[in-house]
Amino acid sequence: MAIEMELYQLKTLLADSAELGAQAALMQAGKMKDGITQAKAYRLFGKAFINRMKNAKLIHSTTSETGRIEYSRKEIEAARKAIQTLK
Repeated sequence: MAIEMELYQLKTLLADSAELGAQAALMQAGKMKDGITQAKAYRLFGKAFINRMKNAKLIHSTTSETGRIEYSRKEIEAARKAIQTLK
């Protein structure tokens, strides 16, 4: 099975992978929190994008101990980067 892609697509894919890896390392080191509230997710990524990704089951919500709806920052970023790569 051969996959063909343009050089700029490969460059973008590698850069996005490195960025997601760096974020994962920060989260693992405790320097960055993975869970973000729904309100913050709407502010950072847009309400329409979050709802579209949730309806497509690319991201999942959880309810925190305080009753707030939260999303995984890693899931949102991965979905966003995947969509950007496909464009």
